[in-house]
Amino acid sequence: MKYFASLSKYEVDIKKLKTHTHNYHEIIYYTSGEGISYIEGKPHPVGKGVMVVIPPKYSHGAISKSNLSSIWIAEAGERLLHLQEPIIIRNVDEDIASILQIIINNRYNNDDFTSSLHLAVVHYILNNLEEKDEKDMAVKKIKASIIKNFYKSDFDVTYYLNESGYNEDYIRAHFKKITGVTPIQFLTKIRIKHAKNLINAYKNSYSLADIAESCGYDDYIYFSRKFKEVTGISPQQYKNSLN
Repeated sequence: MKYFASLSKYEVDIKKLKTHTHNYHEIIYYTSGEGISYIEGKPHPVGKGVMVVIPPKYSHGAISKSNLSSIWIAEAGERLLHLQEPIIIRNVDEDIASILQIIINNRYNNDDFTSSLHLAVVHYILNNLEEKDEKDMAVKKIKASIIKNFYKSDFDVTYYLNESGYNEDYIRAHFKKITGVTPIQFLTKIRIKHAKNLINAYKNSYSLADIAESCGYDDYIYFSRKFKEVTGISPQQYKNSLN
């Protein structure tokens, strides 16, 4: 069975591709140049070696001033991809790039050979999707551990990074990619947010040192420095501003 059919004659040079939609999955592999792919109005930089997979009914288009070329392949027949949102795969394996070109060159054939090539592309996409999901899930677990244990002064972020099953530096970098901050910065933000809440509620009942300890800081001077890094003012200044 042939799972995909070419939408193009080998390659298409794009200067401006108007926004449009399809009722099927579409695989776009960029063979040269640079440009911007618009998916649901959101811009994504693309260029040689980038694959974009668009689910049905997602609006998409592209624009380029530098000879952006692509191979387009559309889903046909039995649906193997069931994506809920578009995915972008950068630095696509050379072997997959070659397979895509072979599929295009043999787009009128409907035999076991081309079907096996189609399946190889599908498996490649799904493997990349699973890897992304697993990494994102690892980040979610680390975030949950931080939120649950932030008040412990001996809380060790590194332990949970290593427990994720990924290299410590690798998952730390992915954590920052997803959240915009490092795990330590995320922990600090949670602690200081909680400290502000406690000051708001108990400014006349608990000392700032007690509040610092309740947020995981045994050293008040260190707590004060972190508080100012996050808020721009010291804990005492914040407390005074509430009067």
